[in-house]
Formats: sequence, C-alpha cells, structure tokens
Amino acid sequence: MLPQWFGQALKYLGDLVVFAAVLAAVLGETRFQHRQGLRSITKSGWAAMAFVVAGLLISSLGTWLTVRRQTFIAKTPEATGRGGSSGYFVMSKDTWNGDLYSAAGERTLDPLGAADKLCLMELTTLTSWQGYTTAKGNGQLVASTVHAFLCNGGSGCNNLQPESKYYFANAGDTRAGGASFTTDSNGNGPQDDAMWSGGDYFGGDFPYGTDRDWLWSGSSYNNGTKSSTTWASDSWAAKNGESQTCNPGWNYTSACGNRAIYGSTNSGNDSNRWWTNGACCSTQQHLICFVNP
Repeated sequence: MLPQWFGQALKYLGDLVVFAAVLAAVLGETRFQHRQGLRSITKSGWAAMAFVVAGLLISSLGTWLTVRRQTFIAKTPEATGRGGSSGYFVMSKDTWNGDLYSAAGERTLDPLGAADKLCLMELTTLTSWQGYTTAKGNGQLVASTVHAFLCNGGSGCNNLQPESKYYFANAGDTRAGGASFTTDSNGNGPQDDAMWSGGDYFGGDFPYGTDRDWLWSGSSYNNGTKSSTTWASDSWAAKNGESQTCNPGWNYTSACGNRAIYGSTNSGNDSNRWWTNGACCSTQQHLICFVNP
C-alpha cells in the first residue's frame, strides 16, 4: 500500500506540469504564420501539448491513488467500528498452576475473574498476536470483553458470545492464527474437527486448563454420544460432584485427579481439544483467552 502523500504528490506534480506547459505555449511561438492546419504548429507547440497531456495523466493517476487508498482503508477491519468486529480465541504465552488467585494478585475477584484478569494483562501487554491491532482499535481489549475459556465447578463457565465469529491467535507467536469458527446459539464451538496445532490455529502443542465438560447427545448425561465437534457450556467438576475446581476455586496447587480438567492442541481433531484428562492442580497449564466482538 503506497503512502497517502505519494498520490497527493503525483497530483501536485501533474498540475504543475500542465501549468508549465500552458505557460510555455502562451509565451512561446506555437504556430507558423505561413502554414495551415497541423503543419502550422511549431515543435515547441507540440512539446507544450505533450506536456499538457502528460500532466493531466499524472494528475489523474495521483487522484486515483488517493481515492483508492481511502476506499481500501474504509474496507479494512482496522477501520471498522465495533458493530462489524469479530472475536478472538487466543492461546496464552504464559502458563499457570491451579492457584490463579496468586498469579493475578487479586483475591477480591471470583475464581473466573482472576483468570480473566490474567488474560486481559497478557493480551494487552503482548501486542504482536494476530488481531491485536484491530481488537485494540475497536475497543475490545477491556475487562468486559476479555475472558478466560474456563469453568469453575458449580460457579459455572465463561462462555463465548452466541452466533459470533472468532479468529484463532497465539499471544506468544505472531505467525500463528488466522483460522476461524462461528459459535452456535449457546455460544459453543467450534462446529468442526480441525486440528488446533496447525499454523492457522495455535501453531503448536499446548496443554491448557478448562474444567469444561463434553457435549453429550442422547437420553441422559454420559449415556449418549460425545460430540467431537462442539464443547459444552458447563463444568466437568460440577457434573462430577465437585463444587469448585482446584478447591477452593482455582486457588490450590497440590490436589491431583479430575479436578483440573485440561485440553490439548496435541490431541488430534476430537473432543480432547477441550477435554484430554485430569491433571494435578500444581501442573503448569496455558489458558485460552477469548475476546468477544
């Protein structure tokens, strides 16, 4: 994309050439008095007309480049308002254990609020991930729209916005991302079986905390078919008798078992992307941070 001044400079140059040519034609001798028709025009007259044509072409090109650039900017995501923005699904660069309270340095928040704070800190501190500039320009990188893709037992889950488009990115890898998915009417995704380790997704193998349940279809919980394309809106811990995750709620670092459910991008293209197994709360895991439109 050429800079705006280039088109304006061309237009100015073209106008200047036209002016000089007209001035030369007026001041110079442009016609032979004893000849008729085109043969009456002198060499300087032909040169003046050629400069006029060249100047008009240069000026027109400058105007076209300026208008084209302004039209292009108006169509890019960077220039769109919040109404036309998309969301982002971003793998964190850092990892944390089950004590998210200590990591966030904030014990007045609820457990999911502490995770949200970590996500907001990372996505606003690391500014090279794909989508950062657009999200920043749209005013999306604020506490009300940035959350951790995480559940906490009976306290519920941070769920994405329904029927919205989200782009993959990696806070620690500017090259990763670009693929997208669209949530259903419940805010669940991704509605496909793509492998999240690919370069257009998270760009590598990452384990991350979720405490997210599978989505089951059938007559009752755990008595049907486990979806390989759509995660659930609720917590695994809550469905299995645990009131909170990493009891007392992402504030614990020693317990093991299925109280720190995690997903993995190295799990293929099924539900293990968001439910691989349980891990000790002392295990360092990434978080997926999402930015709502």
